[in-house]
Amino acid sequence: MFDYDAWRLSTGNAVDAVLARFQARFGYPPDDHLIGGPSDAEQLQAAREAGTVPAELLEFYRNVSRIDLPDVHNGFFVHPLSQVLDNEKNGTPVRAPALTRSGIVVFGSDGGGALFALDATGSPVYLLPPGAVREGTYEGRFDPPRVIAASLPEFLEWLRSAVEGFAAR
Repeated sequence: MFDYDAWRLSTGNAVDAVLARFQARFGYPPDDHLIGGPSDAEQLQAAREAGTVPAELLEFYRNVSRIDLPDVHNGFFVHPLSQVLDNEKNGTPVRAPALTRSGIVVFGSDGGGALFALDATGSPVYLLPPGAVREGTYEGRFDPPRVIAASLPEFLEWLRSAVEGFAAR
């Protein structure tokens, strides 16, 4: 089982290292950064009842409500559960036929317009480059979508590594 507390601590330490040198390095102050605590119990219950959020993602939200890292690379964001529950209503893709026959659940983004999505079966995690979305279907554009992690915990380790690498520059 993934250790969310250890992950939050190590990733938080890397974020602190980024922020400690940010203004001296870039010449302007950093924005607010957040690795949130657990999601609200009512939202978690609503997600369970909706049946559209894979168990792996529900477990994440049981431990971490959101991630906002606007000044790490182009930015990394894991959207709050309330936003994930409204994906289809908000025009966010829920299908990516070039990747999977099952649906997808977009749960995050980067500052460059790419989306992070979990296969509706619970794995893998996809990177969807900026592209067209029509009637809930990701159609892409120039860069093809791809698998970036075999699982959500692997994605979180990738994210932690990206923050640590940025802090070490």
